[in-house]
Amino acid sequence: MEYPRRVPRLVPLLLILGCAGVQPSATEPSPESMPDASFAALEQTLFETESFVLPFSIQAEGAIAASLEGELRIEGPLVRLTATGDFAGEAVDLQLRADERSLFIGEEERERPPHLKEALILGLTRMGILHNLAVLTSGGAPDHSDEGVEPWLRVAVTEADPYAFTILVDGETMAEGRLAVEDERLLWRTQTVSFPEGEMHVRERYEAR
Repeated sequence: MEYPRRVPRLVPLLLILGCAGVQPSATEPSPESMPDASFAALEQTLFETESFVLPFSIQAEGAIAASLEGELRIEGPLVRLTATGDFAGEAVDLQLRADERSLFIGEEERERPPHLKEALILGLTRMGILHNLAVLTSGGAPDHSDEGVEPWLRVAVTEADPYAFTILVDGETMAEGRLAVEDERLLWRTQTVSFPEGEMHVRERYEAR
């Protein structure tokens, strides 16, 4: 995979997941566990919701540190993703918005990618919103918003908990995560990603409305 070149100085070429140097686990989860009905139902509900607002806060420590607060807002074709705080030792003020035709990253306008909503929603549920915020720090659009997220990004849930899962990028296990969900409403997420430099531990809190 290729990533934007303008990466914060303290971040090696990784951008959270699916990057060069991340070692996949030796044991792959069985394909039969993908996708789980509860997880799939959650994603379907988010897709079918015409309008929602998701304020969030993120804390990450370890190989990459981050402290961010922001909001994801989807109202029909209108999209807005904002976040402020610190990412990898640098202050950031991230702004993405889109209408029916255009995508704006900061003040830069470009054509709206065809799979923008999919990239934002599946990016949120499957790998956490921090990944696309990391891409945004270097001026990139949400990951795979041009060509679509499936089958590049998948989750394999555990038998005991439909919201505890491994994250697979291009078929390779890259991280472990867990979502807390109540009445198909996201509450929080924890995630551990292993890099050669060490592990990164992420906690995201959501306040859907």
